[in-house]
Amino acid sequence: MGRRGDGAGRRGVNDHRLDGSQTQVLLRLLDIALAARVGGRAGVPLAAAAHGVRLTLTPTPGRFTTVRTAGGRLHLNGYALTVTAAQHTAVRRPELVPA
Repeated sequence: MGRRGDGAGRRGVNDHRLDGSQTQVLLRLLDIALAARVGGRAGVPLAAAAHGVRLTLTPTPGRFTTVRTAGGRLHLNGYALTVTAAQHTAVRRPELVPA
């Protein structure tokens, strides 16, 4: 599979094959995280959370992470991918949060 980023070997990233639904969530979170990049700050980790999942992309120049999906392999060039459970993924409306 080539060289992996620091977080690439964690269970659940390289050791698991994503089904179609999981792949769609991953692609959406990747889209959100990559869209949040700030120009001139290439070394800053990127993150996104939804559906109880938090995705973090940590820059790892010269390395890549491979994710196995039902449709094949997805290579993330230059990033280590970490996927964890998210504490909160919904915006709370002020009127629903006790003061």
